[in-house]
Amino acid sequence: MVCNCMLVYVWAMVMISVSPLLVNAHICSDDFLIKAESLNIITNCNLLSLGAEFAWKFDNTSRQLDVAVGARLESPTAWLAWGLNPDGPHMAGTRTLMGVKHQTGLAPRKFNITDATKRHCMLRPSDNIGLNITNFTFSYLHDIMYYMIRATIILPDSYNASRANIVWQIGEAAVSADKPRMHSTSLDYLDASRTINLITGERLSLDPNQRTRMRTMTALRLKPKRADEYRTYWNMYHHFLGYSLIVVAAVNIFQGISIIESGAHHHWRWSYVGALGLMGAVATSLELYSWLKFRKATKNRESLKITQSSATAPEPHS
Repeated sequence: MVCNCMLVYVWAMVMISVSPLLVNAHICSDDFLIKAESLNIITNCNLLSLGAEFAWKFDNTSRQLDVAVGARLESPTAWLAWGLNPDGPHMAGTRTLMGVKHQTGLAPRKFNITDATKRHCMLRPSDNIGLNITNFTFSYLHDIMYYMIRATIILPDSYNASRANIVWQIGEAAVSADKPRMHSTSLDYLDASRTINLITGERLSLDPNQRTRMRTMTALRLKPKRADEYRTYWNMYHHFLGYSLIVVAAVNIFQGISIIESGAHHHWRWSYVGALGLMGAVATSLELYSWLKFRKATKNRESLKITQSSATAPEPHS
């Protein structure tokens, strides 16, 4: 009974997490939607993460893609970027349109994002990013306080319009028009990508928020490496699931004993209680031993640091 309830609970959590894939919602804020309509870009409009919004219109015959990407940039200098990646929904390889808000004004820039960017190498603007782009502008919409990237792209045949990988990003600092500084490395920023069908508007991947929750609620498939950012979540899940299964097993055994035992004698029940008590005492002793060992190692490290500091300190002059 208890196991069945847990299975139902886990299945419900999974369905709640993946339910956004089952619905094709085309939702933007009213203000941004009105602006997109004024630009005749009204086929599709989606809210993105990081406070960004994306509207587009795609003609599959001419391969013309009209895009408008907007967000509020609160910092004195900042940047907004959006791009297409023919290889997958990730940063490296993205052909990027960027609007830079710097100290002297606004500037549209094009970038090819490479693996070198992960190593904090400086981005360099490029006029040729492998896309035929016209009407590329970056402007401030005073009435709705949005910064907007606007462009028309002729999509090459090598780009699959039915599985387009879009990537977006926001940074809070820019030294100049050509020098946007690194964005935040928190999970929301690292997950700013999506695979969509430009023709139908269908989402073919989880939204970043749902994907973040899934990767954080369920790092289940493989045990992450120690340096992996999900190792902490995996450890939490692993320990929680283990303790939960122990509790469920104990409850099920008690239920089984209550079924087979009858009358006033409860020898099996009290024997099992004794066994649980013994195992609990052993587990408590081991936990206490581990804690004392950890405390001793911590004190030894602190003593070693003090000794090393004293040894390297300069002697006072006479």
